[in-house]
This record gives sequence, C-alpha cells and structure tokens, in this order.
Amino acid sequence: MHPNVYLKTFWNAERRPTVFVAMSFSPTYESRFKNVFAPAISSISVNDEWLKPVRVDESKSGDSILTEIVDGICHSALVLADVSTMGRDSKNGNPYRNGNVMYEVGIALACRQPSEVLMIRDDKDPFLFDVSSIPHMMIDFTDEESAVIQLQSSLQARIEETNIIRDARIKKIASQLGPAELRVLRLTKEQMVDGRGSLTTNDTAAYSRLVELGVFSLNLMEPFTATDNPNYVFTEFGIAVSEILFRARVL
Repeated sequence: MHPNVYLKTFWNAERRPTVFVAMSFSPTYESRFKNVFAPAISSISVNDEWLKPVRVDESKSGDSILTEIVDGICHSALVLADVSTMGRDSKNGNPYRNGNVMYEVGIALACRQPSEVLMIRDDKDPFLFDVSSIPHMMIDFTDEESAVIQLQSSLQARIEETNIIRDARIKKIASQLGPAELRVLRLTKEQMVDGRGSLTTNDTAAYSRLVELGVFSLNLMEPFTATDNPNYVFTEFGIAVSEILFRARVL
C-alpha cells in the first residue's frame, strides 16, 4: 500500500511499545542488531511495558512489506535508523548508504516528530545533504558494551522528550475545546462501557471535532450502535485529554 494512502486511511494516534528498526538485513550487520540494538531497546520501559525491537524482515504476517513498514513507522514509540555507510561507489569512489533505510527515514520524518526519529551511524563520511541538518549520533560498534549504554541513554532521552511534546499537545487540545465538546466528553465518560461511547444526533458536530482532534476514533470492531449511530472509542491520546480535564475539574 502506498504510504500516502495508508496515512490517510489507517493511521491513528496509538503507539505500541515497540521501536521500529530500519537497517540493512545483510548478515554483516546482524551482530549489531542482536548485541546492541535489541539489548538497548529492551532495557527501556514505557508505561510499565518493556519496549521491543521490530524489523520487517522478522514479520510473520501476510501483509505487504510496504504496508508493514509504514505501519511500524507510524505506530512504534520510536524509529531507529542505522544510516551507516555501506560501501563506495565503483565509479566515483563516493560513499553510499542503504537506499531502503533512507526511504524509511524519509517516511518517518514526514509523519513523526523529529524527537521520535533517531539516526545513527559508525562512519565519518560526509553526510547526505538532505538530512545533514537533522541531529544524529555516532556509535562505535566495535565496543558493544559501551554502544548499548550510549544507545539506551539516547533512546531514553528521546522517550522523555516525546512525552514532554505529547503533554504540551494534550494541554493545547484541552484548552481549545468548547462547551459542546466538553459536554460530550463528560457525558461519554460517564456512560462509557469498556471505553465505548455512542453518538447521539445532537452531538454530531462535537463528535466530529473530537474525532478530528484525535480524541475519539471509530470503533472498527463495532462501528454502529443498536440505533445505527456511529460508535466511538477514546483514543489513548483522548484518554489523556479527558484525564487532564478531569483533574482540572472541567469535566
């Protein structure tokens, strides 16, 4: 599936306890995944869940690889990309990097916050002009123990920065809600069963705005109620918005 189609159709605000790893699948690079990437990622806990590294070559699903790439990039907690030099051009001698990885970096930078994308490399070759201004880090993979510590520290810092940005976004959305949206949130929170709340005709505009803001999403498992109205659920982001409003005694 084309990334643009996926983003418009299936993307939502939920985040899985995973880190999408974009790297070469050549056996030459397998040791850095097993001995550096995986241990560093697995040592981090987010919301009481340990993160897991995800690579598309390890997928067991039947989806197309492009769909799995975009899905992983969109819904993982972070994106980790190894953009190290792969070799030298036989014609001009210039260094080149993995084209597939750079493609995935492009998708990640288009749909994720800069703090949610970490690029790493082990070379001192001139970096690509298009991404040279984007922060990235150098890692010496010959010292695996130090590399794990360095990568774990950087990933943890990215998680904390992402949480700060997320908290700021939550507060911003909460402050922008009008009386109609607040009334829907209050009533829906009171009437929810297993996180589900149904739409009433008078609340159509308010629900539509809350869906647009990412507070609600359509319940795909049960899209309509018994009265044939759309059936919505709070997103993870929406739960955070309602909780901050509840603590502020707005709901």
